[in-house]
Amino acid sequence: MNKKLKIIVACLVMAGLAYAFDLFGLRTKMLKRSPSSAHPHVRTSEQKIEYYTCSMHPQIHMDEPGNCPICGMTLVPVYAQEDTKGAGLVISPYQQHLVGLATETAALRQLTKKITTTGRVAFDPELATAIAEYLEFSKNVPSLKEAAAIRLKTMGLTQDEIKNLNEKTAAQYYQPQENIHWIYATIFENETSLIKPGTKALINFPWNQETWEGIVDGVDTRLDPQTRSAKVRIKISEGPALKPDTLVTVHFEILMGEKLAIPQTSIIDTGTRRIAFVMHQDNRVTPREIHTGLESNDFVEILHGLTEGEKVVSKASFLVDSETQLKGIMEVESIHQH
Repeated sequence: MNKKLKIIVACLVMAGLAYAFDLFGLRTKMLKRSPSSAHPHVRTSEQKIEYYTCSMHPQIHMDEPGNCPICGMTLVPVYAQEDTKGAGLVISPYQQHLVGLATETAALRQLTKKITTTGRVAFDPELATAIAEYLEFSKNVPSLKEAAAIRLKTMGLTQDEIKNLNEKTAAQYYQPQENIHWIYATIFENETSLIKPGTKALINFPWNQETWEGIVDGVDTRLDPQTRSAKVRIKISEGPALKPDTLVTVHFEILMGEKLAIPQTSIIDTGTRRIAFVMHQDNRVTPREIHTGLESNDFVEILHGLTEGEKVVSKASFLVDSETQLKGIMEVESIHQH
């Protein structure tokens, strides 16, 4: 089915929904005129219309009935303190197929985060200076030894590495060694909690297609104030002969465990909250606020708001394509939180 036909079908679906809303509004008016048909305890005659809106463009709020200024559909009333439980957009399976609406299941998934960045072969002169100061203070100025150790720790050295530093072992950090190479890669602030000493790194060199394995030896806890990034020191024990300042590509693959997750495309982020559209068994689609946790490249962990097995619209932007429209929907639809 071509794109034009899909658009036509989508318009017909929305027109049918608008017609259904019109019928509902007409039925409500008839009930108001016929008290005997209403339940005695429900005072339908006292229902107050808060405003009129468009089922296609819920950001439209009008004080008087009429037509939508955007699409021309008949505006429908929204009542003050209206019970909207069970409300939602009903889309039949056939209509879902015609317009290409797909769903995904909230399920336990093994989340993996892949990070690719650049690095260079180097022997960090700043680290070399800090090590030299530590060794000097250890011998001649013991009162400054602890301060020098703290500086080394912020640069990514572990407590054991600092403890074992001496003239011989220190050389490996800043002098070329026959079988040891150091790669300094850059990661962003939000990635520093994922990459730790011992994390495996895969290194690609520009002159061939081979991949070499390295191990993260340290993560600098200081952030560059301009780029909000930190340096990661990677040790390669075996590899090709490398020249200082050679640029390389570094790949990290972090396993984050099994989490309840949905696709990133199923989530609308308004800036203040995150929304997913739940597909119910009766083909109703309702918005629901969710709370999220870890994020992989394709999926997002759900901390609260969805349970395992629930279905969500796989591409939330299919239903909402702007924050303004989402705000309008939220005022018409109730958000059911678990």
